[in-house]
Amino acid sequence: MSALAGDTVGYGLERAREELRAAGMAIGSIERLEPAAGSSPNAEEFVVRQRPHADGTVELTVCRRWAVTGKGDVK
Repeated sequence: MSALAGDTVGYGLERAREELRAAGMAIGSIERLEPAAGSSPNAEEFVVRQRPHADGTVELTVCRRWAVTGKGDVK
């Protein structure tokens, strides 16, 4: 993990889950920003905010990002 154990802002949701699990932390809730999940088969969810809950779990806020191949690729 980077600077702070359990800091997953900027990570993909699946990696964030793995990192938090490895740090011994549990996700209490996940808030999703629009557009809704399933809107694109190429979309990934990324953590944009992480807040601790009083019960020791964390709340993750995630948003979707679309990956379009072939456009803007750096060569």
